[in-house]
Amino acid sequence: MLNLIILIVFLFSLIGIIYIIYKKIPLLKTLPEKKDNKINWKTIYLNFKNSSFFKKIIFNLDIFLQKFLSRIKILVLKIENKISYWLQKLRKRIQKRSLEKNNK
Repeated sequence: MLNLIILIVFLFSLIGIIYIIYKKIPLLKTLPEKKDNKINWKTIYLNFKNSSFFKKIIFNLDIFLQKFLSRIKILVLKIENKISYWLQKLRKRIQKRSLEKNNK
């Protein structure tokens, strides 16, 4: 289960990185070439941070995280309910066996 979650997170991260790079290639092509080959990371960061795409990603990630955590909570509650049911059956079985021993 943990491997599956790690794989899903890795794939979503990889897809997200590829998508961001694909969307930013036109912006990178329009940047002026500098002779000292230094990239102005601050400009790239500010352009990315102020883009509507970045704001949509953050919003979508919040919704995704909320849904994911809700589903995890439901799964944990179902597991807890199942364990409670098993414990109840086990207690009844033990009580039944102790009554049978006392009757003999």
